[in-house]
Amino acid sequence: MSLEIKEILQVAEARLKGAGCEEAKTDAEELLCFLMKFDKNQLFMNWGRELDEKLCDAYFELLDVRASRRPLHYIIGRREFMGFDFAVNENVLIPRQDTEILVETVLAHMTREKTPTGGWRALEIGVGSGAVSVSLCKNKSDLKMKATDISPAALAVAKKNAVALAVADRIRFAVSDMFGSLRSGLGGAKYHVIVSNPPYIPEDVLPTLQPEISEYEPAVALCGGAGGLDAYRRILEKAHLYMKKRGTLFLEIGFDQADAVTGLIKETKRYETPEVYKDLSGNDRVVRAIAV
Repeated sequence: MSLEIKEILQVAEARLKGAGCEEAKTDAEELLCFLMKFDKNQLFMNWGRELDEKLCDAYFELLDVRASRRPLHYIIGRREFMGFDFAVNENVLIPRQDTEILVETVLAHMTREKTPTGGWRALEIGVGSGAVSVSLCKNKSDLKMKATDISPAALAVAKKNAVALAVADRIRFAVSDMFGSLRSGLGGAKYHVIVSNPPYIPEDVLPTLQPEISEYEPAVALCGGAGGLDAYRRILEKAHLYMKKRGTLFLEIGFDQADAVTGLIKETKRYETPEVYKDLSGNDRVVRAIAV
């Protein structure tokens, strides 16, 4: 059986809608672009092109995988973030647009403040795909990063992205559970900025999320314990040991966690009054706290 592109996309959209995929039309187009090695413009320019039986069969196989609710970006192996293409697989979270606010907030801070002698030094806890650290380095040529993750498989993805986007010489990667493998005290490195998008979904909420998240994305990067705050407590317990004077902490948060996280920060008595920044949907998304 052969079909024109416009016809096969109609079939594909209906198939994905029936499977419960929220962005059925977009996913159908992205999968065909992936198969054909097209961008969206090329796809529409070839709207009436007829696909032979072999291509149709290959496309329907991809549709079956997506209809199983495997995330689109794991199928195509990439995700755009901050205007850059990042490789992704099941070992890392798929970067979200909400997290771009975290990067933009850090960049705004660095632009606003006087550049430290020797340039900026930052630490990311839980680097995942490398989207945050790599994007920061792509936008700040005077920035050097240390990036940690508990997962060696995640670090492999982050390193691949750092190489592909030509910032590998400015990011040092390390396997670490939070600050576990980092040296503190005399001889330990200290940073102007610590940034993290930690796991913050409460464990009882995780199973209720769409299958793309609950069944496919790594739970270790999602689950924040009983109340979703375990990772914040662990970060705040030791972050001050790795910060320079008036170092700044940036944390991504869940949309309903601003009060809880700012409360934890205030309890430490180690930071000025924290500030909360909203994402493009108007939800609380980032907390900034300057060390006293």
